Amino acid sequence: MAVPFLAKDVPSRNAEFAHPDILIGLTVLAYRYEGLRQEDLHRIAKQLKADFARQNGQKNSRAASLLFERWKGEGREAWNASAAAPSVLGLELFQPEDHRQMSSLKKLFGFLPQVARYYLNHMVFPETMNFQRLKVSASGHELGSDMLFSRRIGFSGTPSNLLP
Repeated sequence: MAVPFLAKDVPSRNAEFAHPDILIGLTVLAYRYEGLRQEDLHRIAKQLKADFARQNGQKNSRAASLLFERWKGEGREAWNASAAAPSVLGLELFQPEDHRQMSSLKKLFGFLPQVARYYLNHMVFPETMNFQRLKVSASGHELGSDMLFSRRIGFSGTPSNLLP
């Protein structure tokens, strides 16, 4: 990946990665307006089922089951009052591989902001927004000189008359 920089540690204002807060905001808005995709809900259901299997206690009082039931209640409340809300089984019986069950889940959960928030905070952002403790950076002079590498094939980047 190449990110345009104006100087050492100064990304270009037009660079896609120069404003991570804007990327996060646009991602949240996209999920809010477009809803969750079938694949997203499938990942959520599989994760909740795995969490449910690892948790101890009565089946209806486990954290994953309580979260799923709360979302079902909120989905029914948000559903159009003129039509019956889709029926979704409890987490213990729910089968993410069943297309009919997933279709009902999408209708009920697809536009719930709470579910989108869970998906973004627990699955998307941890995978894509990793913070690196060690920051690797070098100036054009450091890249072009013998300071880092004894041999260079080519160098492309910010124009600089510091290059040897």
